Amino acid sequence: MMQQLKVVVTEDNNQFFKNYQKDFAAYGIQTVACEKNGQALLNKTLAVRPDIILADVFMPNIDILGVLKNIQEKDKSERPMVMVMSNFDNQRLEKETLEAGASYYFLKFRPPTNIDSKEGILVFSIQ
Repeated sequence: MMQQLKVVVTEDNNQFFKNYQKDFAAYGIQTVACEKNGQALLNKTLAVRPDIILADVFMPNIDILGVLKNIQEKDKSERPMVMVMSNFDNQRLEKETLEAGASYYFLKFRPPTNIDSKEGILVFSIQ
């Protein structure tokens, strides 16, 4: 039996969170809410041990670059996949975020439209 994937989503907009929760649930992925705050995200990550983090670039206390730095210090087997969303279409910011360890960077107004799970592998696509 395959373990259910867990994703932590940092979002203050309740409707946005509910939309992602519904989309992920369709693929058997458990969604955990976290306030949009870098320190709260680090604390939630320690408590929940998610497989995936979906977080905004800019958060109070610690931005995503600080969160990624902290995550990179963990044992590789304990690092979650980090998907970063932003309202800013900035190639330099995207490059810096990906170089810091994020797996994906996408614009909030153009989120992944298709999530598929095949053989335990998640596939995200943007149309």
